Amino acid sequence: LFWPMPHREVGSFSHLGASFQLSKTPGEPYRPSPGIGEHTEHICTNILGLTDEEFIELLQEGVFE
Repeated sequence: LFWPMPHREVGSFSHLGASFQLSKTPGEPYRPSPGIGEHTEHICTNILGLTDEEFIELLQEGVFE
């Protein structure tokens, strides 16, 4: 029921998982939640459509801090 989960900020902790596993549809493996700002570049450039130059400019201006 409790699965060990590594996390880069809090270390290893016990995560409440499913008490069963289905053989034909096992589902996604458990992953720790992302850190704050971990996906900022991907979201800004791939989802919002900013160019790399626009992202770097915003990063240098401290917008993401």
